[in-house]
Formats: sequence, C-alpha cells, structure tokens
Amino acid sequence: MKRSRAAHRVQVQPLATSSLCFLWNMNLLIAYSTTRR
Repeated sequence: MKRSRAAHRVQVQPLATSSLCFLWNMNLLIAYSTTRR
C-alpha cells in the first residue's frame, strides 16, 4: 500500500508543477497585455 501511494505521488507531482507553470505564464501574459494597453 505504501509503495503504490509513493508511486501515485511521484506521478502527480510533475503534473502539479506543470499546471503551476502554466498558470504563472498566463498571469504574466495578462499582466503584459494590460500594461501594454
């Protein structure tokens, strides 16, 4: 049980980091477009 849980965590972590990077990029894009106007 512990082993499968660790594997699940390893699979989920990169997905969370990638989604965080995506959100950060979206925020930068929005800020850039608003300041550009």
